Amino acid sequence: MLSLISNITDWDIQALIDNQLDWEREKIVRKIIFENPSFTKRYNELMMQKKSIQNWYKE
Repeated sequence: MLSLISNITDWDIQALIDNQLDWEREKIVRKIIFENPSFTKRYNELMMQKKSIQNWYKE
């Protein structure tokens, strides 16, 4: 598991949010994000940011 964590970056989290990962990488990234509180926190921050930007463009 440690080797997988060392391979996850902020770019992976951003790519997941933007649906830019292939299926295999997405499964790995999702599993690690939701098993690690710091990655979960970052994922939630980026999701909020994306939603804020989308809402801003809608106005």
